[in-house]
Amino acid sequence: MPGCEHAYVASSAQTVGVRESRHILGQYVLTGADALAGRKFADAIARCAYGVDIHDPQGANTSMQAIGGDGSFDIPYRCLVPQAIGNLLVAGRAISGDHVAHAAYHARPDDPHDVKPFPTRLPFAVHDIYLPSLEPA
Repeated sequence: MPGCEHAYVASSAQTVGVRESRHILGQYVLTGADALAGRKFADAIARCAYGVDIHDPQGANTSMQAIGGDGSFDIPYRCLVPQAIGNLLVAGRAISGDHVAHAAYHARPDDPHDVKPFPTRLPFAVHDIYLPSLEPA
């Protein structure tokens, strides 16, 4: 391309993909404060230990914050249950959470789309703890 003879790629991500998209409004909205404090929930179906990394959409800066407490936080079952739709569970990056919480739970080294912990933990949750209704609140 004329004028770009000396251009080169300085850096690139390992893969190309959408970082964040839509989220449901669940029976609980996981917040960045929950993640940063290392909050635990009685109805947990997954545990995350990745820090909160916020990418600046206007530039190349990234901020990384560590998770408090023991270095992990829980994703409660209620984040998978939509407020307005009955008999539905939502897994993956569409679970109920704010932008900051998503910046931690989206990047699961064991499963980048957070689908493995959901079916693995849910049968134990059903057996071990009281789960909120699947009916809309």
